[in-house]
Amino acid sequence: MSHLREEKKMENYKKIIITAISMVIKYEPIKLARLVRTYIKDNFLHEGEILENNDVKLIFTDQSTVVFDKSGNIVLKTFKGK
Repeated sequence: MSHLREEKKMENYKKIIITAISMVIKYEPIKLARLVRTYIKDNFLHEGEILENNDVKLIFTDQSTVVFDKSGNIVLKTFKGK
């Protein structure tokens, strides 16, 4: 039962992280790298990358992926399920 609770907790963290990253891209893009490094250090994100077209790609520790455009809108989401 606790494994299911941990998965639910991680899904909630993903939603919070996605919202936070979107807001930072829109309003404080200069702080994006610091925020991504913090999430990586805290083991929520595996990697964060700025693509050639200035989109931002996040890879979570469970290999789920979210890509934001330069305005902070989500352009791609792939969540890994069981």
